[in-house]
Amino acid sequence: MRKIIIFIICIFLIFSCSKENENKINVKRIGFISFETTGNARNQIIKGTIKALQNSDVYLKEYKPIISNNKVDQISAMERAIKDECFAIIISPISKKTLDSIVNMAIKNNIIVIVIQSGIYNKYSKLTISSNIEIIANKLELYFDDIKNKDNILMISVDPNNSYYNKLALKIQKYCQENNLGYNIYFSNQNVSKTEKFICDYLKKHQNSIVVSCEVTSKIPFDKLKKEHPKLNIFTFDSSLEQIKNLENNNIKSIIVEDYFSMGYIATKAILNILESKNINKKVNTKFIILTKDTMFLESTQWILFSTK
Repeated sequence: MRKIIIFIICIFLIFSCSKENENKINVKRIGFISFETTGNARNQIIKGTIKALQNSDVYLKEYKPIISNNKVDQISAMERAIKDECFAIIISPISKKTLDSIVNMAIKNNIIVIVIQSGIYNKYSKLTISSNIEIIANKLELYFDDIKNKDNILMISVDPNNSYYNKLALKIQKYCQENNLGYNIYFSNQNVSKTEKFICDYLKKHQNSIVVSCEVTSKIPFDKLKKEHPKLNIFTFDSSLEQIKNLENNNIKSIIVEDYFSMGYIATKAILNILESKNINKKVNTKFIILTKDTMFLESTQWILFSTK
C-alpha cells in the first residue's frame, strides 16, 4: 500500500512539473526595464503598456533596476528577464553603453528590443520612440529669449555618447553663439554630489546662468541651488513629483514633459504587430509639453502627467 501511495505521489509530481513547464513555454511575456523604480515616467509607460495589452494573451512584467549610490544597474534586470524567457523587452536605457550591453544579451537570446524615452539608438532595436529633440530645442529657445540678463547656458547631460541629447547640446551651443552667450556642458555620469559641486562652482563665476538638465532622475537639489543663486533659471527633463513641487515653488523655470503613456502604448502595439509579422516604423516621435508654473494646473496639460486615455 505504501509503495502504491509513493507511486501516485511521484506521478502527480511529474505531471505537475510537466504542466508547469508547458505553461512556462506557452506564456507570452514582455519585459519592461526602466531607469527608475518609481516616478511619473515609469508609471505612465506602464499604464500605456497595459492599455495596449487589453484583449491580448500577452502580459507585461516589470524588471526593476537595482539602484545603489545613485548608480542604476539595468543589466541585472535584463538577466532576470532572460531567465523568465521574455520574448520582448521595452527599455528606457540609462546610457548608450548600457543599451549596447542589453542588446548584445537580447541578440544571444533572440529577444525583441524596443527603446523608449531616451532617444538612444541601436541598430538592432526594432523601434526607437522619443520626442523630437530638435523641436524641443526650438521651443526652449523661445523661453531663453524671454529671460533677461542671461550671460551663459550650462547643459547637464548623463552620457557623452547619447546622440539624442547631443543634438540638443549642438542646438543650444549654436543659440549661444548667435546671442553672444557663454556655453558649457557637463556630463554627470549619474554622480549627483560631483554634479552639484560642479554647478555650485560654475555659478560662482556665472551668476546669470541658465541650466538645462537632461537627467530625468537627476536628484540634483534644484531648490537649494535656486536659494543660493536667485538669478538662476533651470530647465529640466525630470518630471518627478519632487521637480513638479520645485516648479510650483519657483525653484525651476520649466519642465520638459514627454508623452510617456503613448510611448508605452506604441511600443507594446509594435511588439504585437511584430508577432503578427506586420511591418512597423523604425522610429516614432511622440508629443511633449514644456510645463511652467502658469500652465501646470491647466486641464490642457494635465493629460500628459496623469494620462488614463
